[in-house]
Amino acid sequence: MRLFLSYRRADSAGHTGRLSDALAVRVGADHVFQDVETMTAGVDFVASIAAALDECDAVLAVIGPTWSTAATPDGSLRLHDPDDVVRKELATALRRDIPVVPVLVGGASLPNPEALPEDLRSLVRRQAVSVRDGSWQRDVDALLTSLASEPRRRIGRRRSIIALAVLLTAVAVVVAALAARQHPTHTSSSLPVCPTIDGSGMVARQNVLDRPATVPLDDGTTYEITVLNAYTRVTRTGHWQLLIRSRLTNRSASNDVTHASYQYAAIAVAGTPYKLSCFGITAGQTDVLAGLNSEAVLGADITNDPAGELTLLLDPGPQLTFAQAS
Repeated sequence: MRLFLSYRRADSAGHTGRLSDALAVRVGADHVFQDVETMTAGVDFVASIAAALDECDAVLAVIGPTWSTAATPDGSLRLHDPDDVVRKELATALRRDIPVVPVLVGGASLPNPEALPEDLRSLVRRQAVSVRDGSWQRDVDALLTSLASEPRRRIGRRRSIIALAVLLTAVAVVVAALAARQHPTHTSSSLPVCPTIDGSGMVARQNVLDRPATVPLDDGTTYEITVLNAYTRVTRTGHWQLLIRSRLTNRSASNDVTHASYQYAAIAVAGTPYKLSCFGITAGQTDVLAGLNSEAVLGADITNDPAGELTLLLDPGPQLTFAQAS
């Protein structure tokens, strides 16, 4: 099953990255298309999107609270711009009769059809699936169940019906196994593991954080993120690698929390955000039981001089300013 994730970055980039990671565990990273993760430098954006849509079995329209109200600098609605990428993706999928599943995140609901351009109005007649922070794994499983019930596209020229049936069976087995294990040991990040912080060519940063950032979830779970230390090193002229050691502590009374890359929306350097380029658990478990913690190294490739302020952007949660010039 090949899945195409359509989303608006300013609306749901964090949730989409988290969803992409979760789906990659279940169906394989090479079966999930998310533009910023899948396309390589120099590839034509429009052509790559069109090719991915042609190959996919279903499109997940990730809809956050501002999906339909996002505006251009002149105040006009992006969805009503014929050249808007999100509109093009979904209109093309609907026109080609590709299964489209609205995935509601961040407490969003389906927009009124009157608020949508004509070529997107059939989207609201599709069965939507809500994916909530407090029941993430269960909701992703429900999403996969919904996808399994969607009619398959006639794409036999690319993959046989038998191959699809085998793949769907394998997905069902994996989902059942994950559901049966209360605290799975797999990593939910599809990012490469960060290099070891060994001091070679690295400059330690002064940590000025006096308290961790607290992140409450919908189900009453609360966890804390603490930056332990940060290091930078020059990779080439005008480019640095920034590596951060962080600790996640589960402050809830009973629930467990998954420590994964999707909790970190970005690292901002002097106000410019950078997506994570690597992530790995270094101590403890990926799934953190109540009262316990785990540590991770996360990194970003940056082009801003890291001598200024550094901020960790959490998803969901606050911003965490943790370092200044050393």
